[in-house]
Amino acid sequence: MTATMVTKVDSGAPETHAVTFLLTERTLVTIRYVDATSFRRFASQLVKLPAAEHTASSVFLALIETIVNRIADILERIDRDIDRITKDVFRNPENPEKKTVDYQCVLDRIGRCGDLLSKVHESLVTYGRVAGYSTHDKQMCLPQNDTLLAAIRKDIAGLSDHGTYLTGRVNFLLDATLGMISIQQNAVFRVLSIASLIFLPPTLVAGIYGMNFQFMPELGWEFGYPIAILLMFVAAILPYAYLKQRKIL
Repeated sequence: MTATMVTKVDSGAPETHAVTFLLTERTLVTIRYVDATSFRRFASQLVKLPAAEHTASSVFLALIETIVNRIADILERIDRDIDRITKDVFRNPENPEKKTVDYQCVLDRIGRCGDLLSKVHESLVTYGRVAGYSTHDKQMCLPQNDTLLAAIRKDIAGLSDHGTYLTGRVNFLLDATLGMISIQQNAVFRVLSIASLIFLPPTLVAGIYGMNFQFMPELGWEFGYPIAILLMFVAAILPYAYLKQRKIL
């Protein structure tokens, strides 16, 4: 029986590797090419059990149970990460001084959560198949083994449902983050548009009186320069007052 194991979770770059279980009447053999946390945990637990309890089937089920428990820990960690991302995206009211959010970093964290969830889901599916296929072995028909195997399959089903729920939260966070980025961009463009609207009339006035035509009677006025400055100032104030009255600013 071959399943997929999630490794290097703590490194930030999780990987999936295949592990094969060879179960005989007296021996359990595993073929793997990675030192997984679940196997180290299981080895430390196994040495505490009496040697008489080390049957192939019991060791196999205990190992599968340890692996499933490790997957449950990973899902719990992802759940905590999603909670932290949610607080960052929606600005926790308990931390009002934090005004800006690095959405590039948030997208990176969401992507890592989604990648790890997909690998965990793949692993759960393969271990569900292993648990289902192992029921055909006569050793698993023993009462003690059958009860533990049923509990393992129930745990795998529950973890799969929880993983689906977390996937929905990740997708929601991704949509929310992209929406926040769009709101930020719209706010920037809004400021630029308002600034352009306010400074366009003074620029028009300055452009008119910056032309070098011979017949421009205002050029000979004694108060032509201050009048032009006043006209540009008024031309900037009027659009600002209009936008303020319409509550656009």
